[in-house]
Amino acid sequence: MVLAVLLSQSVTLALFLGGTVISVSTVAALYSASTWPVYAADSAAGALSGGIGVETLANIRTVRSFAGERQAMGVFRWALQQMQDTGNAIGVTKANTEGINRLAIYVALLALYGGGGWLVARGSLPVVILLSSIGFAFSLVFCTQGVVNSIMDLNVAKAAMHRINELLTALPVDATVAAALPAAATAAAPTGEETARARAARGADVRLSDVTFAYPVRPDAPVLGGSAPLELTLEGGKVTALVGGSGSGKSTIAALISRFYTPALGCVSLDGHDIREFSHCEWADAVGLVSQEPVLFSGTIADNIAYGDRSDGDAATDRQASVEQAAIAANAHSFVCQLPNGYQSEIGERGVLLSGGQKQRLAIARAVYKDSPVLILDEATSALDSVSEALVQQALDRLMQRRTTLVIAHRLSTVQRADRIVVLDAGNVVETGTHDELLMAGGAYSRLVDAQRLAAQSTVSPGENTVDLV
Repeated sequence: MVLAVLLSQSVTLALFLGGTVISVSTVAALYSASTWPVYAADSAAGALSGGIGVETLANIRTVRSFAGERQAMGVFRWALQQMQDTGNAIGVTKANTEGINRLAIYVALLALYGGGGWLVARGSLPVVILLSSIGFAFSLVFCTQGVVNSIMDLNVAKAAMHRINELLTALPVDATVAAALPAAATAAAPTGEETARARAARGADVRLSDVTFAYPVRPDAPVLGGSAPLELTLEGGKVTALVGGSGSGKSTIAALISRFYTPALGCVSLDGHDIREFSHCEWADAVGLVSQEPVLFSGTIADNIAYGDRSDGDAATDRQASVEQAAIAANAHSFVCQLPNGYQSEIGERGVLLSGGQKQRLAIARAVYKDSPVLILDEATSALDSVSEALVQQALDRLMQRRTTLVIAHRLSTVQRADRIVVLDAGNVVETGTHDELLMAGGAYSRLVDAQRLAAQSTVSPGENTVDLV
């Protein structure tokens, strides 16, 4: 529009002025557009330093226990140096862009005063037209400068989106997870039919058929099915224990059944249905997990036990009674009642106000409240003292009743009570059977037990008979 007005006043002046401003500004815009990798590097450096800071603060007790403050500060200082370097690079980029913009302004003004004055001196341009053109010239200059600055802002947004896309495209999107997000509120909870299907799976088999799996960060290093595809069945309503050396694939199997990962080949099925046929919420209802390190959230005890409860309205009125019943079943009710505010007591960030045994019993109470037909116990008692372990084990025994249960445990006392024991080695099943059957076979399980018994003789006090399996 500015060029149109200038053309109506003086074609020669408009073409000269417009050509100068637009050409110089185009150079600035192209330069600014080409510098987006600098902004991408700055975005990555910011994410790196932020991640290091969060990780250090989240694990501050470990840092303190190893006197790792100097090392943590050194790593964080290095990350901040990366931010400073990329920030300096952005500063140079902005300075160059701004310099080119300023050059456009001064060249335009020089062209306007010099060329316009020459035209006035020749009598080819009235003074009134020149004076009015000055205002339009400033509008043209600042308009093009605004475009260049917008391109710089676009580079910042482009770098941020590039980082987001890297994270989002690392793995394919799970449509069932996306459907459960608030934007699709109608799919946020499973339908009555879905819930019924998940509940009907109580007592059904869980099968891993022809499974091969490697973690995404190490796709060429199979964790399961390295020599042959993995075949494993968890019999419905029974307890299956996994034993084996570190790295044999025990926790990976638990992660696949929990649907944290998807097998590269083969499938995991429940009652004959591939778990990918279940929605995210439906499968979350079908599987309960109690891990070695229970994860609790800031809030009250009642909130943590009922975590994930999607009921509302009238259904929520019975929540407190269900929470108490779950706590009783998990041997947690007694210590909860001793707290000042009972079930409304705050537990602190990650349950810092509770002992290890108390946190574990709350995690079990959460699993009881959830009432899933499939249960995974991943080293649920390995970090507890003998008194807490006895209370937790009693709760686990009640929790495992009538459920298809996978147990990963080092304690021989826990493993030998399983209906079936599966011995893993390098991601493959090498033995299966009951405790007595495997001991009589004299194979890998028997060697594990013998080795642990020999090691335990020098460390276990008289009267104790607890033996750990690798």
